[in-house]
Order: sequence, then structure tokens, then C-alpha cells
Amino acid sequence: MLKPRHWLPTWYKLTTNLACVVILGCLAGLTFSQTAKAPKVITLEGPGSTPAALFVQELLGKAYANLGYRLEYRAIPLARSFVEADSGRLDGLRARVGSVADKYPNLIKVPYRILDFKVVLIGDRRICGSCDLNKIRRLVIPRGFKAFGDLIDHEALDLDIVEVTGDRHALDMLTSGKVEVAVVSDVNVPQAFYQLNHHWIRHTLAILPDYHYLHRKHADLAEALHAELNRLDETGEVDKLRHKYKLQPIYEDPSHSQLGEISALSGEWIDFTDSAQGTYWKIFKAVYAKNADKVSHQVSNWKRAKQLFASGKIDVLVGAY
Repeated sequence: MLKPRHWLPTWYKLTTNLACVVILGCLAGLTFSQTAKAPKVITLEGPGSTPAALFVQELLGKAYANLGYRLEYRAIPLARSFVEADSGRLDGLRARVGSVADKYPNLIKVPYRILDFKVVLIGDRRICGSCDLNKIRRLVIPRGFKAFGDLIDHEALDLDIVEVTGDRHALDMLTSGKVEVAVVSDVNVPQAFYQLNHHWIRHTLAILPDYHYLHRKHADLAEALHAELNRLDETGEVDKLRHKYKLQPIYEDPSHSQLGEISALSGEWIDFTDSAQGTYWKIFKAVYAKNADKVSHQVSNWKRAKQLFASGKIDVLVGAY
């Protein structure tokens, strides 16, 4: 028995084939259009989670988005990030000191002052006294902390410098007593850290600006980005972001030192220490008010006062003799 022949009119076949071609063409055109409009990617080291890092990341994100780019981040240790960016395996660095291009010639500085920060020395004044840099023997820094390297390049200091993977590790070494002091960027020190020990002394060694860097293959983009950052500054967007992340301008003297909480104890002497208006307490507050986070005092019998001072629980013993 013969099977029935399946056939379609020639015009139907042609129409169907043509429709398929049109649909495929439209899909291909749509895909090409979407690809053409997709933002290009810039890869930086990071991201960070401190207020300063979040500020930098949001500001750069806005500027790049306005130029048709989006940011991606790759977690890389600080010291390694310079090498990766200079080689072109990273497109750039979020924010670094202004001297980076001196050592890494493939990096272009975008000349917009994106952030100011303090290089701070932190130590326990019970251990290192005034904790002056020229009297310290052993300190810790994050590996790749170029700002500190720039500061001591021309100083004849006899320092045993321990380099660790990051700021948190450096602060851990300080709290465990393995080093006398730590030198870090202030924006990477949590405020809660200063509450751990009211004997911390902080010296501001320098106040420096940070800049954004791009690999030289993005030279044209660096110019456009500089213009866009200036535009965001002029329109007030930068100030809004600073306010959002509670970043205040730094007006501090670079040689400023912060002594933490200073406590004093004395016996009770009429008019001198018997009240908050006593002469000795007025002098005490006037001396330390500028450099101490907090000034406190108390009165006890003289024997106990001497014992507390000798045990290190009180910073200053005020005597009448």
C-alpha cells in the first residue's frame, strides 16, 4: 500500500523560510545591539568596607557609569596590587598616594584629589612613653604601605620594621605586644579599636592625598575621568557622598599627637584637689585638654593613690609636696 505524500505549496515553504530568516536576523540584531550597548568593564583591586573605601568606590562608580563603564573588583593584597596594576592585569588602583607612578611607570595618576588621609603611629604610652618615631626600635606596617616608605626614605632611622598582610594584622600585633608601635592609615583603623585601651597614643606623621590610578592603556579614559570627577565636584555630588559616609576635612596640624584618655589621682587638699574647681585640677585639664580624648581625675587617700599610680592604673599622680 502506498503511503500518502506529504507536501506543502511552494509559496508556503518560501514564506516560512523567509519568516525564519527575518526572525533570526532580528534576534541577531538585538543581541548585537545589546552587546554594543553593554558597559565596558574596569577591574580594580578591592573592594573595601571602611567608610573611606565605600566613599571612594561609590564616587568612582558614579564617574565611570557616566562614561559608559562599570567597575569590578578583585581581592588582592596591598603590596601585590601595585604589581598587578602596573602589569595591566588590573586596569587600575582605587586610591593611592601621589608618588606611585615614580616606581610603577605604567600607571597614570588621575590628578583629582580623591581623599585625604593621615599616616598615624599608634602605641601604648605605658610601654613606649612618648612613642616618638626616632626612639622606637620595632614597629609593624601593612606590606605595601608606600606612604610610610616615602616618609622615612631620607631619614637615618634604626628601625626593625615588620611587614604584615594588612592593617588588621598590624593592629593585632600591636595589641598582643609583639611590637612597640604600628604605623597605618587612619581611615583603616576602626574607631572601636581606640576603645580597647585608653593608653593608646597617636602621632600624626603626615597628612597626604590619595589619587586614582589607571594603566597607561587607558590614557584617554584617564583624561575623561578627570573631567568627570571635576564635574561631580562642581555639582556638589562629591560633598554629598562625603556627608553620607561622615568624612570630615582634615584641618589638623601634621605633627599633632593624641594621647587617648588621661587620668589623674590625688589626695584631698582643700582648694587644690578637693573639688573639680581645685587649682591643681584646673591646671591638669588645661595642660591636656588639646591632646587628650578625655581627661578624668579622682580623689583618694594618699596611700591608695600611690598604689594605683604604681600599678599603672592611673596616669598621673598629683602631689602637694
